[in-house]
Amino acid sequence: MVPSGSWSKGKRANSISPFLAFSHFSFSFFPSHPGSQSEHFHPGWARKDFQIGTTANINGNRSHNWEPSHRLRRRHVRGSNTMSLYSNPIGEENSMFEEIRELPSFLNHVENNTVRAGNSVKLTCQVKNLGNYKVAWVRVDTQTILTIHHHIITRNQRVSLSHHDHEIWRLHLENVAESDRGWYMCQINTDPMRSQKGYLEVVVPPKIVDSRSSSDVVVRENTAVNLTCEATGSPRPKLRWRRVDAKMIRYQGGMVVSVEGNSLVIPNAARAHIGKYYCIASNGVPPTVTKTIGLKVQFAPMVWVQNQYELVPIGYNITLQCNTESYPPAIHYWTFENGSAITSGSKFRSIEKSDDHITHTKLHINDVQQNDLGTYLCVAKNSLGQQDGAIKLKADITNQYPSQQSANKYEEPPHHFPSSYDASTASGLIAFPKLLALLSFSRLIDLALI
Repeated sequence: MVPSGSWSKGKRANSISPFLAFSHFSFSFFPSHPGSQSEHFHPGWARKDFQIGTTANINGNRSHNWEPSHRLRRRHVRGSNTMSLYSNPIGEENSMFEEIRELPSFLNHVENNTVRAGNSVKLTCQVKNLGNYKVAWVRVDTQTILTIHHHIITRNQRVSLSHHDHEIWRLHLENVAESDRGWYMCQINTDPMRSQKGYLEVVVPPKIVDSRSSSDVVVRENTAVNLTCEATGSPRPKLRWRRVDAKMIRYQGGMVVSVEGNSLVIPNAARAHIGKYYCIASNGVPPTVTKTIGLKVQFAPMVWVQNQYELVPIGYNITLQCNTESYPPAIHYWTFENGSAITSGSKFRSIEKSDDHITHTKLHINDVQQNDLGTYLCVAKNSLGQQDGAIKLKADITNQYPSQQSANKYEEPPHHFPSSYDASTASGLIAFPKLLALLSFSRLIDLALI
């Protein structure tokens, strides 16, 4: 019978107490029989009433120290149970022996596990022929004993133990943290000690560290920009940059959809770089996270007009259109060519619509008269400069009955004229003055016949 024992701290050369992974942990096993010395158990055959390594008298003969080198063989004697003859080095025989129980062993390796931080995990150790030996779980990395047989040794309240028929021993970890990552070893206190170990990988979804990442950036045009982004997680997250509006990024002399890395470096910032950028962090552990960083580039206003010349019949309404780009946002106003400002009222009405750094400006002119003709200036001004765009308004005397098709720049006149006027149609009619006169004469005949 294998004596029961207890775990204790022991030391070996180049070892760490109390347990060492892969010969770094050792156990001293103390027998339950008072007065006996430490016993080393070995597989083989032995007398029922003594153990290997002890001294015994065999059939009144001199004492022999039982060693694994002593050979044993079986035989059947007079219908009794299995018997064995002991053969010592000097050939002495006799005495009855019984088979020593097979030493404990592992049925399977302790499997490696991967668990998401915050979840729970079970590490399983399967043994056979445990008998009176004991099983322990050890955290190798921190040299910590977690459990010994049925007892929880660690103070970590997230650790628990379950077992089944002394064969399946499970170590439970609740609410797993990143610090739980490492090697875990299952040990049996044989001599030499037997062990199996497995690795616990703890994965953590990415998280962007705001304190170490760029906020919205404002720079002058042609200035270098360095947008940075940092993220934590396990495995280490990969970072890439994209525009929020899905436009291409002007980068290193070309146009790209995205840029890899924790920095987006723009040597010479321009208006084309204005916008919002995503810093996207991913490591294969959902969810992928993003941080939005805005980039503003300061520049003086730029103005362009859709048509530098506009034709309008006298008495009609017309809308002049002007577009500007600027940052900081510019103030916009209209003036006559002589510099006098145009104020909103019954005659003129100015409307603005901004889209980020672009502004669309319109000037509505009601009931255009001869003195309303001339050059109009669309002016944009901010702290970095000023620019204007000129539109010349001329009378269209060739067409008093314009087409019903409209470019939406003419409005209903105060008289009985059609509600809209298309300058392109007017230019077409100018090319056919005789046809226009013929159509007018035919119209007069039709009216006379009614």
